[in-house]
Amino acid sequence: MTAASLLLWSGGLTGVPAELESPAVVRHMCQVGADLQLTRLLHASVTAAVTARTEAKRGARALAAVLTAACALSGGPRPSDVLRLWRVAHLVHVLRPGSDASDAGRSAFRA
Repeated sequence: MTAASLLLWSGGLTGVPAELESPAVVRHMCQVGADLQLTRLLHASVTAAVTARTEAKRGARALAAVLTAACALSGGPRPSDVLRLWRVAHLVHVLRPGSDASDAGRSAFRA
């Protein structure tokens, strides 16, 4: 089993074209995976803070510290890049009018 096959399998994908055996492509796939995982970590952390009714400024400082450490450990993107990805991939779904979030929840996510 090749590294590229394992990466695709872990994402639930099947079929590995030959060009995915390139080390540069495998590195890129690993980086994209790290970006996704960091975005999911941020979403779960923000959701936990909102659920716990953490004050926004205090929560933001704690989340920034967690995200900074996670980005450093992964060798991945900057925390500001993860925040940008999160806003596009997750926050938009929470704030849309048809979401399951309450008005108070939307307000907390905005804060």
